[in-house]
Amino acid sequence: MPPLTIALIAWWIGGHVWLWRATESVVGDVHAHVALITGQTRRALEQFVTAPSAVGFEQGVLPSLCYSGFHSGVVAVLFNVVFLWVFGGRLESRAGTLRFGLFAVIAVLAGAVGHMFGEDPSRLRFAVGGGALTAAAIVAYLVLHPRSRMKLVVPVVVVPIVTAAPAIVITMAWLAAQYEPVRRFLTIGEAAPLHYLGLAAGGVAGLLACPLLMMQRARKPEPKPGQKPRRKPA
Repeated sequence: MPPLTIALIAWWIGGHVWLWRATESVVGDVHAHVALITGQTRRALEQFVTAPSAVGFEQGVLPSLCYSGFHSGVVAVLFNVVFLWVFGGRLESRAGTLRFGLFAVIAVLAGAVGHMFGEDPSRLRFAVGGGALTAAAIVAYLVLHPRSRMKLVVPVVVVPIVTAAPAIVITMAWLAAQYEPVRRFLTIGEAAPLHYLGLAAGGVAGLLACPLLMMQRARKPEPKPGQKPRRKPA
């Protein structure tokens, strides 16, 4: 089981449910402390780079990482969770938790830069960033396994049919969900604004950081049929 992927999914779902049930004042406090607000976070991050300080870390670095836990709605959480589990879980199982963790940090920071430098800095709208990590995981997986096929459950009336489809085809469903009219249709109402440059920056980071995941982690040799596994001496 990929522990980091499971932890991220639990954080995304738990955080969204908690904010949904919290009062407006609590939500406002959370956004004020750990949300990525374009102009404010950008200025704080620039100050932290030139003169590192606790205030710069709290207002610049921390939001640049924690913003990835915010989503625009239930449908966004659902899509990001499913695709992170499918693609990110396999990458973590392949490369190990440590390398995948470093990969995730790079992707999230790249998405933050895309948000901060691609949007009007005078706007005070907080960013939603779970898609940046998901985009990075999808791109890295497609680079490492370009011809892979995945099982897909297609509901036909009430009978689910399991079939295999290329990973690139399954990715199209996630890409379609990022398109504004599709998102509004799926949420049956207004969808929160989404900044596409943050997603694009996450995808580019996934491509550039892909070498981190190319080396497979060492696995314990499985015993041959009829051979008992060796026990360590006491």
